[in-house]
Amino acid sequence: MEPNPPKIIIFALIMEPKHPLSPLFLLLSAAVSLLMLSAACGRSSQLRDTLQRAENLMEEHPDSAYALLAPLRVDTNDTPEDQALHALLLTQAMHKTYRIWRDSVENIAFSDSLIRIAVDHYEKNNNDARLMVSYYYQGEIEAPSDSNFLHAIVPLSRSLEIVLDRKDNYWIARNSIPWLMYISKAVHLEMQRKLRGCRWNISRLPIERILTRLASLSVSPTCL
Repeated sequence: MEPNPPKIIIFALIMEPKHPLSPLFLLLSAAVSLLMLSAACGRSSQLRDTLQRAENLMEEHPDSAYALLAPLRVDTNDTPEDQALHALLLTQAMHKTYRIWRDSVENIAFSDSLIRIAVDHYEKNNNDARLMVSYYYQGEIEAPSDSNFLHAIVPLSRSLEIVLDRKDNYWIARNSIPWLMYISKAVHLEMQRKLRGCRWNISRLPIERILTRLASLSVSPTCL
């Protein structure tokens, strides 16, 4: 009796495209593809669940939100929406827990590149609710540098205009405070530079339009 051929030889025969058993190779390929697709779908679902949990914790428990978000490894294999939301939430968590200012200049640079992922995505996909928050944190990251605080006014202005359109009182109050502070600083610097004969034009910013809209808001007694 002939000895049984080694298993590795049988496997090689099955994998050989010209072999009569090649349909098994197709079945194996299909099975592997299904397993990979299933794993990808499972990861996507798990990632979204984690992002949702982190977002729910963000306002009252930002440290817990950061603990969920920091270990996540999100890359180009994930959907653009998941990448953008992760970038926005991680920036929020780092800002709220003072990690952006506490650690290093490199951490500020990391946060700046991170929030740009969110801004770029939500600008292209017309998601105003996410975009106004992304602009706000982009401005807050720019703000600590004396040389860059003017750059902070631009995204904060964009955020504030969206907020005013949405009539979101919480974000109007939250956004207008740093915006007014940086505008005052910018106008003061503008006046100083004019006195030195160095004109610094801030007229391109929608200052007057935003101030007019803020002034026109009716304040209810419950807000006082």
